[in-house]
Amino acid sequence: KLYGSGISSVVYKNDIESYLISREDTCDTGWNKVSYTDNINLSCGNGFIIFLKYNKLFGFGTNKLGQLGLGYTDTIFNSITQQSNSSWIRVSSGNNHSIAVAPDGSGWSWGYNTSGQLGTNNTVMQVSPTLLGGDWNDIYCGYNMSVGIKRDNTLWTWGRKDRKSTRL
Repeated sequence: KLYGSGISSVVYKNDIESYLISREDTCDTGWNKVSYTDNINLSCGNGFIIFLKYNKLFGFGTNKLGQLGLGYTDTIFNSITQQSNSSWIRVSSGNNHSIAVAPDGSGWSWGYNTSGQLGTNNTVMQVSPTLLGGDWNDIYCGYNMSVGIKRDNTLWTWGRKDRKSTRL
């Protein structure tokens, strides 16, 4: 069960294990700790959470639209699942989609895609990481839209544009 989330921490617990995923150095006893010192990059979406620990991607929560990138759409509330053995340097989640950057700068996206927020030149939902291409430095997700900064410092936006979410 997900007990709460915020900018700096998430509390997750089931009958077998419990976690305090935090960017802080301390947590209550009785909770396993994943902290900033563990090289964590945490992102909360709409009912799901993905995070990097030592450049490996993990997630749990709602997955009905493939937003965990596991290759299937089963919801994962009873454990924290590693997505694959791939290595990542940055991850971000939006409303129901996720995007990550690999060490070589390639961008990868998965999940809901009704507004083109995956950047794949179509609106097909993807349940596994799909190559976005590019030479990315950083990527961010919003509500059915995405923003990326390439290594040449150019800013790119794609996805839903009717709510002023992509205006600069």
